[in-house]
Amino acid sequence: MALHLVHHDLSHAFALDHEQEQALRSVADGDRSEDLQASVLEVLVRAHAERLWLACDCRGEGGRPPVNVPCRRLALYYWRRLSAPHVAHAGGCVYSRARVSFLHKARDPEARAPVEPPDDRFFAVLLNEPEDPRLADPDASPDPGGARHGNRHSKLRQKLFQLVLFAGLNRLPDAEVRNAKEWSNRIRQAAGMFEIAPGRPLGDLIFPWRRMWQMDRIDDRMRAVAKAWPEGHRPQGFFCGAVWGVDDHGVTGGRRGTRLDVAARVSQPVIGRYPVSPPYLFMGVVGMEDGADAWACLSGHAQPIVAMNCPVPVESNAERQAFRTLRKTLRIMRREFDAVAFTLGKPLFETNTQYGPCLPDFIIRAHPQAWEGRDSVDFMIEVMGFEDEDYRRRKQETHRAMRELGTLCIMEARRFDTSGGLASAGTDVTDRIRAVLRRRMA
Repeated sequence: MALHLVHHDLSHAFALDHEQEQALRSVADGDRSEDLQASVLEVLVRAHAERLWLACDCRGEGGRPPVNVPCRRLALYYWRRLSAPHVAHAGGCVYSRARVSFLHKARDPEARAPVEPPDDRFFAVLLNEPEDPRLADPDASPDPGGARHGNRHSKLRQKLFQLVLFAGLNRLPDAEVRNAKEWSNRIRQAAGMFEIAPGRPLGDLIFPWRRMWQMDRIDDRMRAVAKAWPEGHRPQGFFCGAVWGVDDHGVTGGRRGTRLDVAARVSQPVIGRYPVSPPYLFMGVVGMEDGADAWACLSGHAQPIVAMNCPVPVESNAERQAFRTLRKTLRIMRREFDAVAFTLGKPLFETNTQYGPCLPDFIIRAHPQAWEGRDSVDFMIEVMGFEDEDYRRRKQETHRAMRELGTLCIMEARRFDTSGGLASAGTDVTDRIRAVLRRRMA
């Protein structure tokens, strides 16, 4: 046999040539020559892009070989072995280690890949691993204090953003709904586009706000579906709904303060030492811990949103204030330019540029419906929340990247709490957009 790439059902995808196979074995065994690493990286990138696994020939049981998963973390690609119930590598195999072949995608140590939507085949965060079953986010920082900060690479947070994106709830006018029930239905509809495991639609196992507090019913439902869960996948479900209170190990919702306990720490954005104020859109993963006899919420992320009737995610109170005045900008622009369609969106994943990845706080897009042959015009809105030099120096680099994507409009958060300051900041953005559009029309 030989090393080859397989689909997730272990069916053959394609064989590697002799040079690729030798490079894979040599690098896994410790060889760090550039030519060999380049060859391995080529295989890793392809396997990651096409969602394939590496099948090893060190042993096999019942026709099932040991497999390694191609993973990417920032600018690194590496293989991670899959443990039980998958076949284990032979003791002397170079792939018997947990992780091997860390490879930089770029030579520049500052370069990193943009944070993009998850490319996993399934909407799942709990892995079939023998380690801590509450580790719903294997790529998060090991720093226990970091969980409070809502690490933007958190798998649970990225899955939540992916769902919000598919539901269209990160932009206006789509997110202009009457109440939380309406946008909750939109999330459930978007969930119908995903599977947690083969034959297990996410829409059947995503529990909205009212079900979050009914753990007895959740337990019955999860026990029933877990009995026939696909082999090689860990049974799990998800909560998704609005909450008002968040602490390290639980969330509360509604005026009655109904509580949902979470086994691991709940992550949430923190500015300085202070959490962003409510309301929040909460996503929790439902699973069963080893040795437990009941299903529970094992991990969760609470993402601040603009309002209960506008579930657009925000990262700070200043962003929430900015969004509210930008809604007025949108109304003004629609009145003045009736031949232009305007949207106000919150980007949830980064865009790559020649200056590196960037993530504007908001984007206002003007799409000229009646301007034949003219492209849309984008305005990058950046809310500057701090005054220290290091922060502003870092922002200069990201601003350079944002200018590649459109016209940059900066809002200074220090003005928001002064008399008329928020309205004035919104007016400045409105005037900038108006001037650019009039020049384009001319």
